[in-house]
Amino acid sequence: PYMKILECLALSRVGERVSALERLERYWYGMIRCGATTFYEAFNENESPDDVLGFYGRPFARSLCHAWGAGPSSCLTEICFGLRPLSEGWTVWRCDPLTSISSGSTTLETDHGKIIVELDTKEIRISVPPGTEMILMDKIYNSGEYCIPRKKIISEENIQVWSEKFRGWHYSVLPNHVIPPSPEILAYQGIDIIMTDVPTVFQLPGNNDLFFMSFVGFDGDGYQSFIAESNDLLRWENIRLAMSYGEVGSFDHGGVVLGAYLYESYDISAPRVLKRVDGKFFSLYGAYAKKGTY
Repeated sequence: PYMKILECLALSRVGERVSALERLERYWYGMIRCGATTFYEAFNENESPDDVLGFYGRPFARSLCHAWGAGPSSCLTEICFGLRPLSEGWTVWRCDPLTSISSGSTTLETDHGKIIVELDTKEIRISVPPGTEMILMDKIYNSGEYCIPRKKIISEENIQVWSEKFRGWHYSVLPNHVIPPSPEILAYQGIDIIMTDVPTVFQLPGNNDLFFMSFVGFDGDGYQSFIAESNDLLRWENIRLAMSYGEVGSFDHGGVVLGAYLYESYDISAPRVLKRVDGKFFSLYGAYAKKGTY
């Protein structure tokens, strides 16, 4: 148990608190399954109730009430409620309760007083001791009593789950960027792009096999916006100018940055399909009045 709790804490501190809780439950519930009412000196998850007494090669050598097996009593506060000191003496501390915890409470003694957290499916109630600050969802809370609806709290756990399928992408077979810093734009020989930025991929309604990408090209003087298309998101072709420099003296003489579109859905899992309104698609864009400035 001594090393197992360190394993769970390590998982917690690299953002894998759900995995840490699963391992903690599996291991210590295994003791309960074997009849434990206190924490064992040692335990193997495959042991049966008949095995737990033996240790050191002797039939009754194992301590069934052992301090170093009591790790959950100290680390559940961190794993379940996300309570971590951000400065010495808990002057500044973080709270980040797991979304999967439907209800529970914890009290943590500090030199400044008690940190008390109680939560249920509807709200979380937190007592912040005098002389301390709590960080919850990157917002600072000074000393006092707070009651916050659970639906307003997004934990790191949520972020990890939501972003999992979007992390770790890597196309090692591609030797170059899908849109290079200086793309060759055959239809516009006079355009010499030296940097590209703001790639935005989208689709048109009714065509699931064709993707479009708008991006910005910088030629040393200003910004112009381009469109490319692809069937596989890897090879982009038919690059063409979408929005260029305006007339001298106009609001967009220094260039145009295109890329904020009206979509059918903004759900994180939804495809980015443009929404047609009265037969038209809509976009926001940024414009620069002068060249050579940002």
